[in-house]
Amino acid sequence: MTARTGQGLAHAVFLDELVRLRMQAGLTPQELARRLGVKACVVTRAEAGMRRVGVVELQLWAFTCGSTLEDFGRRLDARIPQ
Repeated sequence: MTARTGQGLAHAVFLDELVRLRMQAGLTPQELARRLGVKACVVTRAEAGMRRVGVVELQLWAFTCGSTLEDFGRRLDARIPQ
C-alpha cells in the first residue's frame, strides 16, 4: 500500500466514522448542525469530505453526539491498517 493509497483509505474511514458518530446519536445532519450552532451545509459538506474538520471542531462534534475525541480516535485506529 502506498502512502497516497493509505491516506485515501484513512480519509474514507474518517468520513465514514464521522457519519456513524452522528447516526449513532440519532441525529440528522440538520439536528447536529442546530446543536453545534452552524448551518446544516457545514455538517453535510464535512461528511462528504468537501471541507476539513479541525481537531477542536471534531471534539465538539463528538461531545455533541455523546462521545469523546478519544473514542473517535480509537475507532479510527481499529479500522485503519498500520
